[in-house]
Amino acid sequence: MPSNDETRPPYSVALLAVPYAVPFTVGFVFLLWGGLEFDRLITTYYGDTVNLFETFVVTTVGSILLFYASAGAFAAVVRASRAE
Repeated sequence: MPSNDETRPPYSVALLAVPYAVPFTVGFVFLLWGGLEFDRLITTYYGDTVNLFETFVVTTVGSILLFYASAGAFAAVVRASRAE
């Protein structure tokens, strides 16, 4: 177990997760955008499945970015908390 001198301060651990905030935010916005587009297309153009492709792409990219950012931020915090 590391002593108090060897542990990182909480703010430095939090700073390691900051680079993942941008992909997380973009992914969240893409998911919201995809959901709103999907809702709009279903209510406006029911049966026009060609227009759904862009919505699925945006939603998929948003999901991937959210997963990447969440996993990266979590890994950075865990790695920092296990400093030897």
